[in-house]
Amino acid sequence: MKFILPLLFLLGLGVAAPLCAENTKNFYTHPKPDAKGGISAAVDRPLTHAIALERDRTSSFKGALSENGTRFVFNGLPTGKYDLILVTQDGFVLEGLLLGTGGEAVTGQGRRNFEERIEKADGFFTKYKLHRFGLVEDGSKILALIERMRDKESLEDASGKKGPIRRFEIAEFDKAVDTWSFLRNRHLYREEDAPGRTAFFESHFVPSLGGVRVIDSIKDLGTLNLPR
Repeated sequence: MKFILPLLFLLGLGVAAPLCAENTKNFYTHPKPDAKGGISAAVDRPLTHAIALERDRTSSFKGALSENGTRFVFNGLPTGKYDLILVTQDGFVLEGLLLGTGGEAVTGQGRRNFEERIEKADGFFTKYKLHRFGLVEDGSKILALIERMRDKESLEDASGKKGPIRRFEIAEFDKAVDTWSFLRNRHLYREEDAPGRTAFFESHFVPSLGGVRVIDSIKDLGTLNLPR
């Protein structure tokens, strides 16, 4: 009994066991009812997701898509700058994330330690891909865009999902001598994929999708021609 009570206490606080899938019901920030800002655009091929991340990475909003997926709109965005992440139906991620520069300087044992920290940061997923990363704060930190995949049968979550699970995140690492310590991550996307679809997505950095300034109206970006 003494072991059961602490477990119930942790569950009451919303602490999940490592093999439990995340609850996606509140995965994204809700639009602000009193905010008049927003972003809209048309795209030249269909999307499954459009995500707007505040520059400080505290809030992540999911855009509404047209029926055919070729137009998105965000409403209720507070004043600020946003980086967009667009996920296409054919498995591409187009992003304008501010991740710093100079990642090519992380080499040798430091690079190996960095990737080892990525792998060990989340045991639920069976493999990962480091899409892009850079140095910030005078080289003392790394910001990295990481895709994780659980490509074997997983426990069902509250929605009954039981297929391969894919997640994108921005992870932050702190430098310590010749190694990097995992600090925190910001989840951007997490979805069950079709059975057998376990290849990583292809990503492209699109500068025009970064730093979109929003004030008090819907900012229309026109038609975006997405890299292929």
